[in-house]
Amino acid sequence: MPIKEGEARIRLAPKILLLEEYDLLLYQQTGVRWLWELHCQQAGGILGDEMGLGKTIQIIAFLAGLSYSRIRTRGSDYRQVAVP
Repeated sequence: MPIKEGEARIRLAPKILLLEEYDLLLYQQTGVRWLWELHCQQAGGILGDEMGLGKTIQIIAFLAGLSYSRIRTRGSDYRQVAVP
């Protein structure tokens, strides 16, 4: 039975490359998966939380995973804006 495109993407999300020197906490892993789903849906979003909870490392893990996966979606010239 063929795998639907959306199902394949969901299966790939947990395999996002995480940084070797840093283990993401469970809520940070959830944030990275959420960013991945937004990317797959070609949607935008804001990753916002209290200071010191690891937003930067989540973005780094997402971008590393995106680069590692070599998955390109239509219109995949994505943009990231990081502000303090």
